[in-house]
Parts: sequence; structure tokens; C-alpha cells
Amino acid sequence: MFKVDRAAQTIIERIKTKENYTRVLIKKRFRFRAWLIAAIARPDLKFFIYTKKIKLLIKYQDLVGDGIFIGLIPNIIPIAITRKGLTRVKFAVVR
Repeated sequence: MFKVDRAAQTIIERIKTKENYTRVLIKKRFRFRAWLIAAIARPDLKFFIYTKKIKLLIKYQDLVGDGIFIGLIPNIIPIAITRKGLTRVKFAVVR
């Protein structure tokens, strides 16, 4: 858990945006958890999280929502990527 906390701290320190959102491409579970912590720490930003790991979105569905219903971390918008590009699937529809 220590590595996730340190990674999240690094993410929080490096987020520099003039917009009220940031886009995130997730490739590994470890980074996903770090970005969840960063999203909790920065409720003023919306996090558009892109990933090919559909199982990861399903596992954390209560936290990130399903694209239709907001999860426990309301500033995360989950987006699934497939071989055909962005997709609208039941658990990862763009809000």
C-alpha cells in the first residue's frame, strides 16, 4: 500500500492544469488505484479515465460508477477503450 500512496502523492503534485479536468490513460492496476486516491484528493477536477482493462472498471464500479450512475468518487468519468476505439458499454458509458 505504501507504493500506491507515494505514487498518488506524486500524481497530486504533478497535476498542473488550467482546465477543470484531466485525462488519464490507465494501463496497470497499480496506477489505477493511485489515480483513485488522487481523484479523492482533488475533488475540484474531473478525471476522465480511459482504459482497455474492462475487468478493472467492473471491479471498482462502486467507486468510479458505471457511466450512467455516479460512483462514490463523483469526479471520475470512466471510459472503456476497445480495438474499435471508444465504446459505450453498460458499465463504462461516457456521461
